[in-house]
Amino acid sequence: MTTHNAPTAIIVGSGPGGLASALLLAHSGVKVTVLEKADAVGGRTR
Repeated sequence: MTTHNAPTAIIVGSGPGGLASALLLAHSGVKVTVLEKADAVGGRTR
């Protein structure tokens, strides 16, 4: 897939679910952006 035609996704939240989803999508060829409002990743697991 070329970068111009690659699908994109925005993941809101970098907890375990958001990071797992981002990893799965990225491995499938999707360009992923993860947004997090806190200073660190992890969600409520911190």
